[in-house]
Amino acid sequence: AYFSTFTPETIGAIFTTTDFSGITVDNVKPLTTLTNAIATKKDKKLGATITLNVNPSTEQRYLVMGENMRKNMAISINNVPLKNDPDNGSKTVSLPIDAEKPTTVTLTFNRNIDQIDLDHFALYTLNRQPFEQAVAAAKQHAPKQVVKNGSVTLTTRQNNSGYIMLTIPYEKGWQVDNKQVKIQNYRGFIGLKVPSASLKFTLSYHTPGIKAGWTVTSLGLIGLIALAFLEYWPRNGKHAILVNWPARFRTMWQ
Repeated sequence: AYFSTFTPETIGAIFTTTDFSGITVDNVKPLTTLTNAIATKKDKKLGATITLNVNPSTEQRYLVMGENMRKNMAISINNVPLKNDPDNGSKTVSLPIDAEKPTTVTLTFNRNIDQIDLDHFALYTLNRQPFEQAVAAAKQHAPKQVVKNGSVTLTTRQNNSGYIMLTIPYEKGWQVDNKQVKIQNYRGFIGLKVPSASLKFTLSYHTPGIKAGWTVTSLGLIGLIALAFLEYWPRNGKHAILVNWPARFRTMWQ
């Protein structure tokens, strides 16, 4: 588990925006920019694509796209379709590293979509040295961890006020000190903001809907008992119960 409190200056040093080396469009009106641009079809009846080229590089690059793009476009990298997972919000995709061949990104309009907002669409390059320095600093502030009975207790330093990511698969139901908190999905793992003024807190899992399930079960049992009682309710006094109820219960009333 690592803590990270990145300032805008730190993030700017780790990731820098990179221009695409080429852009071609098919049945799309000319674009002067890509990030937050509006891509519009020329002919609404035909399909439309935007093809982007990324120069060869030994650096790791990431493609960022907003939720609107993911819903309204089919995206492929080097002709391999990008799987659209169910998570909401923007998505970051790691591009393949190739020092000799350019990478091709193809954006295809979904059927019946005539106009798309290219929200938060950008290409970033990872600067290795600042990134490694940030990771080293995060490791120095890593909390102590104790795993016991399915719970994780974390002890932090007083100056930790950032986010923590754990190598625990993301799943709804995790709580902090038995309280509901907002759990982030960090590429399949859980992350959360460090509770304010907390030097020690416990992360535990509670099956979602378990309380509601017990409530429904209890109400069902109460209803079943009430129905059984009404079924044997004495219409003619106590004798009706003794006659209608099974023999093993009659002695209780005699």
